[in-house]
Amino acid sequence: MRKAIFAGLSALALIAALPAYAQQPAASSDAHTWHPTAAQSAALTEANIAALKTALNLTPDQAKNWPALEGAIRDLAKKRADRLSAIQQSERKPETHFDRVRQRGATLTKIAAGLNEYADAATPLFQSLDASQKQLFILLTTKWVRP
Repeated sequence: MRKAIFAGLSALALIAALPAYAQQPAASSDAHTWHPTAAQSAALTEANIAALKTALNLTPDQAKNWPALEGAIRDLAKKRADRLSAIQQSERKPETHFDRVRQRGATLTKIAAGLNEYADAATPLFQSLDASQKQLFILLTTKWVRP
């Protein structure tokens, strides 16, 4: 009997609470679509580059290959920011499925070119690193090689 009463009161409490939840304002969709400004993106890129250089603790011989990598990281970040900005500012949406496919293909081609440039610049430095530096390098640069 007690179980039945407890179950009934629990159900009643849940039902009574539903209108309160239904009247909660919906979460702002801006939280899901926020993107950093160009200045914020640049600042984050610079901070990540500084963190990578500090974490790697490069020897003088390794440091010779650093400028090429640093430039490639900046270039990759700029290209990504430019793509996001173009998407946000674009008023023309692809009209058909195949227009969208072609547009995505063109975007992926640009992404692939940037990733290849990054890989070309990173390879000489990476090959000169010791095992622990290589682990840190991979851990800290993975975010830059995502489309």
